[in-house]
Amino acid sequence: MLDYSHLCRHAHIVPWEAVIEDYKDACKLYHDAPVPEYDPGQAPAAVILQHYGFHILSAAAKASAQRLAIVLRRMADTAGTSG
Repeated sequence: MLDYSHLCRHAHIVPWEAVIEDYKDACKLYHDAPVPEYDPGQAPAAVILQHYGFHILSAAAKASAQRLAIVLRRMADTAGTSG
């Protein structure tokens, strides 16, 4: 069995408020995506999530990770120059 406990020490839970805008932006990307039996832009959100949920969550996670990495980098740069 593989031991991943060393990775868990560095894991942090990000509050939903920190990623909601990334999620909304990702949803907008798929608003007009083709869904069978619906005209473009007319499918209910639940149907779009059913068809494209994985892609929406992946896009939101990628955007959040990139944005948060920039914040962490700035924090690290600031901490490195203050001492």
